[in-house]
Amino acid sequence: MYEDQVELTHKESNTNNSLTLEKLIAFSAASDVHLTNAMRELPEEAWGYCRRFPDRSVDASRSVRRTLYHTGLHAGQISLIRKHAPRE
Repeated sequence: MYEDQVELTHKESNTNNSLTLEKLIAFSAASDVHLTNAMRELPEEAWGYCRRFPDRSVDASRSVRRTLYHTGLHAGQISLIRKHAPRE
């Protein structure tokens, strides 16, 4: 884990009053830093490597595209959380 990352424990994620907007934003920012660093550190030749699973094969670029697409699906939820999450 990177030093600037925020770790949310299972207990925190299930307690209404422990998750604040600031913690969620920090967690999101840390996740972005982690993904960005992982992409920078991945050697060029590894981007085309296909990892095989029982039902599909996935390479790194497809995984990143799926992550970005999935995040976009949650844009409404993210906006709602930012609007209503308790603040510190």
